[in-house]
Amino acid sequence: MKRFAQLVILSLFYVATWAQPTQVGKYPPMVGEPKREDFPQEIDKQPINATFTFAILSDLHLSDTEPTNTEDVEQIIADINANKQLAFVLVNGDLTDRGDTKSLQLAKKLLGELKIPYYVVPGNHDTRISESGASDFTRLFGDTHFRLFFNGYLFLGINSGPMLQLEDGHVSPQELQWLSHQLKQAGRKQPVYIFTHYPLKNGDCDNWDAVTDLARGYNLQGIFSGHYHRNGVLSYDGIPGIVVRSTQRGTDSIGGYTICAMSDSLYIGEKRINAKLQSWQALPLDKKVYTEGDRKNFPRPNFDVNKTYKQVKPIWKKQLGIEIDGAPAYNEQFLFFADAKGTMHAMTTDKGKFVWQFKTLGAIYGQPALSDQKIVFGSCDHNIYCVNSTDGKLLWKFATAQAVVASPVIENNIVYIGSSDGQFRAIDLNSGKLLWAYKDVKNYVQTKAVISGDKLVFAAWDDHLYALNKATGELLWKWESNTHKFKHRPAAIAPVVANNKIFVTNNEHTITAIDLETGKMLWQTEQHAFIHANGASNDGKTVFARCAKDSVLAIDATASTYSERWITDANYGSDLLASVITEQDNQVVFATKNGLICCVNAQTGNLLWQYKLNNTSLHIVPLNATNWLVTTRDGLVTRLGLK
Repeated sequence: MKRFAQLVILSLFYVATWAQPTQVGKYPPMVGEPKREDFPQEIDKQPINATFTFAILSDLHLSDTEPTNTEDVEQIIADINANKQLAFVLVNGDLTDRGDTKSLQLAKKLLGELKIPYYVVPGNHDTRISESGASDFTRLFGDTHFRLFFNGYLFLGINSGPMLQLEDGHVSPQELQWLSHQLKQAGRKQPVYIFTHYPLKNGDCDNWDAVTDLARGYNLQGIFSGHYHRNGVLSYDGIPGIVVRSTQRGTDSIGGYTICAMSDSLYIGEKRINAKLQSWQALPLDKKVYTEGDRKNFPRPNFDVNKTYKQVKPIWKKQLGIEIDGAPAYNEQFLFFADAKGTMHAMTTDKGKFVWQFKTLGAIYGQPALSDQKIVFGSCDHNIYCVNSTDGKLLWKFATAQAVVASPVIENNIVYIGSSDGQFRAIDLNSGKLLWAYKDVKNYVQTKAVISGDKLVFAAWDDHLYALNKATGELLWKWESNTHKFKHRPAAIAPVVANNKIFVTNNEHTITAIDLETGKMLWQTEQHAFIHANGASNDGKTVFARCAKDSVLAIDATASTYSERWITDANYGSDLLASVITEQDNQVVFATKNGLICCVNAQTGNLLWQYKLNNTSLHIVPLNATNWLVTTRDGLVTRLGLK
């Protein structure tokens, strides 16, 4: 009876506090905050008779350039170690700021000083820019997800990406399979909490509904996220959503973290260093089974555009069930693509029938290169591979000191490819022997080089473009961009050559023209908020670029200053995806982060058609004037055609 009375009093208190807008310390209300009748209750008191407590760390952003972030984490770890009531620590992503190996090693060292167990998932800063293709994260921390069963409660952490791209978060097919297995194994009655770095909502995670639909029917108590660097409450398709603060001090003088206590509810509090715990939210403990999604308030992707442009149809589709992060290559018979588990696949282009698979020991990113029945690609297992394109048999492999996430190019039986070990190499296609290596790249290469005449030009994450003599590897010139932020450097997409100029785009919203012979900048503009998306016309007279919102345009590559040929509103919304724009038979085709493919006339810019394939990023290459090959981040491979 005493316990019952206590719950009644608490319930009355919750109803009274919901009459006021939710404010959490100095933080503003969250967008999408629940209504009064929804699940969470705001509290202003400490939990009573907690059965166990645990800590959540989120958005640590460790790096050698941010010493205060390291200091904050050191103080937090000391604070946790001094608290004998804490049972474990959950780390909710963005352990590092740049995803580099050195910062990940620092995170491993600091977290290793905890006296209680800890469990981690990566965030976008750990995976979006990663010299190891996030393989170092797995090597250091064991996996990209976690499972913890403690005192009758199941805690599941999943990776929400994205991988090597500036785009929305995405829970990969293989991660969804793992989550599904864990939920089925736990059963319908088991109380579960899910942890993911990205909040599961539109604009943050492109397939948030895949997670909420998967969890429907299970006893899901709540989903915890980070990313926003502040405390708040959200509703994920009707499911309780809690967003927790960063460990960073920000504008405050000290850092902080989150402590949760399990009692009659799961109480959530903010713990600043050298300050008392301030509880700010509670999730009542009861059986929560969500049988239907709230499609009115949480709408799913809209595919109505396909009703407008009915001329585009899939010829065949194959669902791989594994994330694909690179464009396909093809010849007359086959298309070739790789997946995040490290397998290169060959399929027939006419029917999409699998022909062979070649497995490596690391994820494969980028686009393979094909020449003379040989296909070449790099792997995060620190090797460059060449296999027979007909049967998938290994012809040779070349070992590198670090992962290879870049794409190769082949010309005259020579493979040109960058890597993450500070080198750019030329390798004989037939023998696999090194011809030359340029060894002075200061950061890793993510994309492929472009070849023009005797020059080979590539970008690296050290903020430079390099022009090498393709025969000798001698440095001809090096251009440094004026990018203000590391994550905005022009290295996420290959440069474009047109009319003896190099064109580069970046997420600093600029496009730059550089003289191919001298490496001198000719002009630069941010007139239309350009992003990492570009391509050149087949005649070399025009460069195509996509803007951060809605517009694609054509730039006169023959002009001495910035000059537009046309600009078209393609109505694709906000989009920061790094993608290649291609021209085939006067049709310019490009993809967006949310699965929309757009085609415009190369001469006029008139919109010809659009087709929405899914709701995540994709890579598209023209097979011919009326057919395109597509690979997607959610594991789909398809051939599209015009009727």
